[in-house]
Amino acid sequence: LRSTPEDTPERFGLPRSYLVPCAREGFQDFFYWDTIFACMGLLTRGDPHVAYDSYLGIITLIKRFGYMPNAAKPSMLNRSQPPLLGALMAEIEDFCRTDRYVREDIGVLEKEYNFWMKERLLPCGLNHYGHNATDDYLYDFCGWCAPRIHRDPPKTRLARLRLGANLLAEAESGWDFNARFNHQALDYAPVDLNAILYGNEIRMATWYWKFGETKKSEMFSELTRKRGELLHELCYSPKTGCFHDYNAKTKKQSPLVTAASYYPLWCYCCMRDEDDLVNRMLSALEEKLWTPYGVMATEKLPAGTVACQWDAPSIWPPLQIVALKALQRVRRIKDAKRLAANFSECVLRVFNETGDLWEKYDGLTGGICTANAEYGTPSMMGWTAAAYIICRDIVTSKEA
Repeated sequence: LRSTPEDTPERFGLPRSYLVPCAREGFQDFFYWDTIFACMGLLTRGDPHVAYDSYLGIITLIKRFGYMPNAAKPSMLNRSQPPLLGALMAEIEDFCRTDRYVREDIGVLEKEYNFWMKERLLPCGLNHYGHNATDDYLYDFCGWCAPRIHRDPPKTRLARLRLGANLLAEAESGWDFNARFNHQALDYAPVDLNAILYGNEIRMATWYWKFGETKKSEMFSELTRKRGELLHELCYSPKTGCFHDYNAKTKKQSPLVTAASYYPLWCYCCMRDEDDLVNRMLSALEEKLWTPYGVMATEKLPAGTVACQWDAPSIWPPLQIVALKALQRVRRIKDAKRLAANFSECVLRVFNETGDLWEKYDGLTGGICTANAEYGTPSMMGWTAAAYIICRDIVTSKEA
């Protein structure tokens, strides 16, 4: 836990203490999606107070800026991360068995949603990751990050700005960096982002109806319907049985099968009664992504494709949480228990060997992931501890 009660040159002030991803070295700031997953672990463990303090930090920053920055620091104000506030609000509501916090903060969730609809909307009607950066920042960002994707920075300023803009949008996805978007993230409608927004729409439709605001409820119900149709039309592949990222510029899907395909299951884009679709998707994802240690971020890349750290064979803890929640939602409890056992046993074995939890693991060896590690692999409490807690809760549950 850290505390920054007032603004400093390096960090924005927050009303209460907050979670950071790493206990020692590495990431020492208040990051958006890291915090969401860490809070889910805390709620699973029965520790709502620390989770609520960090949740309140996210609420505070969205009220201030209209969106949650990548992290609570001025240098990361020029992008966000996956807008998972609605998912955390739902978990807090379930844990506390009260809609008090939803009633207080649904306007903040809608404010964040409006940011994504205003600033990150493609002509096809789906949303994309982006940025709010200056040209000078994009120029420098390209210089910092081009080596991470195994490229030299382009020689012309225009090309360097273009690559920098796409890499910063890719960083907003949280998957920095990966082969999903071919480093052209501004052109893509990512399946995870649009599933998350679908989930936020359906939650706001439900909550506003509950609170007697029928016009808003009906508006969000219609938005949910439209996004669901677009997701199935543009992102679902009958060939693979999975959802894929959609390139709105070329009007083609990314060929990669990735763990992002679990998001539509988690976020209600696929209903439990669509058994044929769900069964086929889960079979394809298990065949392409599962190892004895967990779910890899992507399938094995085609020959000649340069891999980055969010590609196979990396196993990332937050994606295990997403996959587990997806499996639970569609009532594949035995599969959830199997995945939870695989990943938690991997984490425990490596902890016994090294004395630490780690940011990511290797899907081929079950050890610390060093393949394609763009900045090494830091020891990490945050989402790894959360994923382990959630896994053990599923494994020990009597639910069959």
